[in-house]
Amino acid sequence: MTKEKKTAHLVKLLICILAVLTFSLFMEATAGEAENIVSVEESYVEASSNDASDAPDDLFPDANGGGAVTRKETDILIHLINAEAYGLSYKAKVAVGQVVMNRWTGPYYGDDLLAIMTAPYQFTPIYDGSAYEKEIEPDSIQAAYAVLKGTGVKELTEDTYYFVDPDFTEDKTIEQKMEFVCEIEGIHFYKPPTK
Repeated sequence: MTKEKKTAHLVKLLICILAVLTFSLFMEATAGEAENIVSVEESYVEASSNDASDAPDDLFPDANGGGAVTRKETDILIHLINAEAYGLSYKAKVAVGQVVMNRWTGPYYGDDLLAIMTAPYQFTPIYDGSAYEKEIEPDSIQAAYAVLKGTGVKELTEDTYYFVDPDFTEDKTIEQKMEFVCEIEGIHFYKPPTK
């Protein structure tokens, strides 16, 4: 990719982000989706008492209790959600983002959000770079900010760490070893089996 194309892509991304921040940073879900989307406070995680007033300008507060999120991490989260749930509803995008947040705040994946999102063979579009080839859908940005704020999907539990789109993978390991949680628009969500 040439420098001009990279610059143009970055400018488009910044314009999208600024538009969302200016007009609807934490836009509510549509009325039809609102009943299926709740704040984390209502579902399973107590709200964090993060006070970002003294945080540097390059950090966004996170309501999930994982700490502050850098702009780079936010950008990667937007691309991850966009690629994994491209063309799907806001609810599906929030659910994908919620899995990332669950890994970050859960006991198994560590507390490095960047490492969680870029780990080999975890979120393939980020790992192989294909996430950066898709045009960003505005609701992917909204979903990323929503999950950072603490929004979640009712059907997912705090230990929902995996999702698979069976139409795009032949590997059945997750399906065979993990416990099914729910399906949202063709994406299957899983958690570790109950002992």
